[in-house]
Amino acid sequence: RKTLGVMISPLAVVVFYLVVVNSQGLDDCQREMAYLITNVYEWSNGTDLSYDLCAHQDDGAGITAGFPGFTTQAGDALDLIQNYTRTYPDNGLAQFIPALQAVVNTDHVDGLDNYCNVWKSMSDNDASFRQAQLDYVRQDYYQPSQDQGAQIGMTLPLGLAQFYDCIIMQGGGDATDDYSFPGIVRWTMANFGSPGNDPTTQTKWLSNFIERRRWVFQIQGYGDDAYRLDSYVWMISQGEVEMSGNSIQMLDNSGNPQTITCSTKTLLIAKKKKKKKR
Repeated sequence: RKTLGVMISPLAVVVFYLVVVNSQGLDDCQREMAYLITNVYEWSNGTDLSYDLCAHQDDGAGITAGFPGFTTQAGDALDLIQNYTRTYPDNGLAQFIPALQAVVNTDHVDGLDNYCNVWKSMSDNDASFRQAQLDYVRQDYYQPSQDQGAQIGMTLPLGLAQFYDCIIMQGGGDATDDYSFPGIVRWTMANFGSPGNDPTTQTKWLSNFIERRRWVFQIQGYGDDAYRLDSYVWMISQGEVEMSGNSIQMLDNSGNPQTITCSTKTLLIAKKKKKKKR
């Protein structure tokens, strides 16, 4: 699955300017729905973010945990826990850092026997750890995916949501990696040009992007995960590209229609609880 990486571009300063000044991006409700859509693909839960879920899924990624699917193989689980430990050195997951360091880039789980129990307990009982997951996702996955959208002129809300889902699974990587999120963007741009300026051309570009991602799934052996692509194709066919209102219809992992609703609380609950604790 995903590999850690940072999208590096000589236009980084320009991109930042575009994000701040010109790109509307997703509003809070749309971002919440984008998170929940991906949460369905990761954990079959579209009601709230699965901070506490943790499992060894035998998919080559080692142990997967948290709402975006932090994995021991990719190293983002290690990165998250190391960052959290700098602020909260006595947390229960700190004990696993040496074992996590040893299994990065492998599917091994040696030394992690009680890891999921501790992850679940901390996610259930520690608002600061839930907040750490939200903060990490926004900084390392969500914002880079939206920056890429701003760089190429993608403004279609469903396209920006798809970019977030792609970086969660394929990783930030680098544009020279055909299988990474920026690599898929690069290929689509090279073959179909820019997304254009209107919803019709952006929707067509998005469909081409999704089909290139489907090719990546087949090459990498993730054909069984194609439901997350089929779901987006279905949302396009249902006219959900603007993600307007406070709900959206998607297909769940079994291919059944499911409604995702913006509660306006999902992205704020951890911060709210943290402030109350202080």
